[in-house]
Amino acid sequence: MNWEECPSGRRGPTRNRLREVSPPFGGSNPPSSANFILIFKNNLNIPKISSQIIKILKSSNNPVSGEVIGKQLGISRVAVWKNIKKLQNKGYPIVSSKKGYSLSSKDLFLEEEIKSIIKELPITFIENVYFFEKITSTMDFAKKLGERGEQALVIAEIQTKGRGRMGREWISPKGGIWMSLVFKPPYSFKEIFILTYLSALAVIFSIEKVTNLKLTLKWPNDILYNEKKLAGILLEIKAEMDKIHYVIVGIGINVNNHISSYQSSAVSLKDTLQKE
Repeated sequence: MNWEECPSGRRGPTRNRLREVSPPFGGSNPPSSANFILIFKNNLNIPKISSQIIKILKSSNNPVSGEVIGKQLGISRVAVWKNIKKLQNKGYPIVSSKKGYSLSSKDLFLEEEIKSIIKELPITFIENVYFFEKITSTMDFAKKLGERGEQALVIAEIQTKGRGRMGREWISPKGGIWMSLVFKPPYSFKEIFILTYLSALAVIFSIEKVTNLKLTLKWPNDILYNEKKLAGILLEIKAEMDKIHYVIVGIGINVNNHISSYQSSAVSLKDTLQKE
């Protein structure tokens, strides 16, 4: 049987560039002998030179010339230009001007950055990390992983069919943090629902540490700032009376995503802090 807890929310638009990396479900499983195998499911799995160019642009507050980029990477200006064009064709928001190249938005996920963050986490049970530029729902994908016995983290830039408590729509446009963690917990069936509370506290402490904002928890799964929803937790469990097969903890945080006027009960960190 299945139980479900989750926050109310909404969902939204996206762009479609999906590339299959691991075998489809029903085929052979992807290798899981090593922890933190980052599996990118989109166009962001780019060549090293292109990734380094993005890092240079992200670290600069001003346009960077092709000559400067070339000197840093040991390549010609022509090679820089060719890589920039490839990145622009893939949808990266690189702006060209007389002064050089810049990013119109620095809210980007890079494979190297995610790998670095994951390796620093005190978590040893995650087998794989799946990253999507666009997906219907991280919860749905995590459920498929749980059914085949995999413990993993699923991250998406955009969700198109996010859900909240009692099947409510959860808008998940680009700019937010949308992720699901599927694993086999070391808890009994009576203890398992404490995961909702623990997950919410972890999100609150993390946001408060980074932003110095004071947040509140509306039981069981809404995280509020000034009485408006900033984040939410979704807990799904597959279990029998004497056995828990797997648990999925879904976390959604409004970070740099736009909150429309009709979402009067929601707020983002960008709107609150007046910066990305």
